[in-house]
Amino acid sequence: MLFASCRYTLDTGFVVAVSQKSSHNDVLNRLADMGDEPDRRKMLERLFAFMEERGTPIVAVPTISKIAVDLFRLYHIVKDFGGMVEVSCSFQCLLVK
Repeated sequence: MLFASCRYTLDTGFVVAVSQKSSHNDVLNRLADMGDEPDRRKMLERLFAFMEERGTPIVAVPTISKIAVDLFRLYHIVKDFGGMVEVSCSFQCLLVK
């Protein structure tokens, strides 16, 4: 059962748990302002375009327990752990913070 809840958190928890709706640019700007990495805005713009194209646009800053989730940082942490499948299969989701 731990695996199922862990997988839910990694697969959809960041998209399902959202704060109040804002405009596309407001959300993008807030996520882009969470850090000063040079490629942050470019990566987030690609993510927003991808999500819009697949019909599930990001309409609010994702949150967990009312705390904003830094999607850029989350992506790089999961990538460093070996990717979403590796994190899910080896229960490393408990280490992703």
